[in-house]
Amino acid sequence: MKKGVPMSKKPYTFKLFCLFNFILLSMLNLNLSYATTHCATPTGTGTGACGSSPASLVDAVSLAIPGDTIRLAPGTFTLSSTLSFNNDNVKVIGSGVGSTTIDCNSLASGSDCIEMVGMITSSFEVSHLTIDSTNTVGITAVGTDPTVSNIKITGTSDEALYLEDSESEVKFSVIEGKSISLRNSSAIIHNNILTGDGGGYGVKSMTEATGHSRNKVIKNTLTNFSTAAYFDNYGYDYSIIHQNRIDDNNVGIFFRQWAGLISNNLINNNSMAIYIGMAESYNARIVYNTIADNNNLIGMGIYNTAYDFAPGNTF
Repeated sequence: MKKGVPMSKKPYTFKLFCLFNFILLSMLNLNLSYATTHCATPTGTGTGACGSSPASLVDAVSLAIPGDTIRLAPGTFTLSSTLSFNNDNVKVIGSGVGSTTIDCNSLASGSDCIEMVGMITSSFEVSHLTIDSTNTVGITAVGTDPTVSNIKITGTSDEALYLEDSESEVKFSVIEGKSISLRNSSAIIHNNILTGDGGGYGVKSMTEATGHSRNKVIKNTLTNFSTAAYFDNYGYDYSIIHQNRIDDNNVGIFFRQWAGLISNNLINNNSMAIYIGMAESYNARIVYNTIADNNNLIGMGIYNTAYDFAPGNTF
């Protein structure tokens, strides 16, 4: 006769199995079934219930917990103070660029329109809306890694986005006015259109002596800046500037970093196409770019003779 677990012990074993799984799920905080969608309208005063009782934007943000989504109706949401997010894993989704607008023009000069500081996860998302911020930073993220997609930021007198200690992704967006500023970050900036006002920077990457910057700037259009792509980084880091259209700027690319790849870009009609700065750019490779109709081709900082201007570029 085949031996097995005595019948008297099977219920006890099953109970232990159920208890173990309950404890495991609790530890992992898998509460996906409780994720809530909060709806907000420009005139909302309700509980955030979609359809029946929409909230204001500020109240919807205060209601959101990790896993929740905030959906913004068409219209203009006017802020009187910075909109601060402190919870991870929250999505803020508008009704579309040009349909949903967050107006930050009443805020004090130099303040943040939207800020995300000290979060843990990379699943925070802002998408499908316009941020109108004449005197403020559009979005500030410090120590967190949001995804910013399909938005438009206009009228910024400071940075459109300021990302510090961040591995953010910024994609499919339109930036008008000023820069995407990266400090000690390793972000991916791709498929965006950045248009300046003749000054400032398009994408600006800077690193402190103890920090790291490994940014990727890919498939963007950068036009009408003092410097379209400005990389001034310490340390043995490697950044990539690839497949961008860079035209009608004073300087197309300023690169002062130990190593990096500048490849397959269209660099056209700039006062200077590329400026390689100082000896830190020892391992910069410049390959397969189309460089045409610039007043000057390559500028060099002091002591720099080691960049690799390899075959494959078209003039």
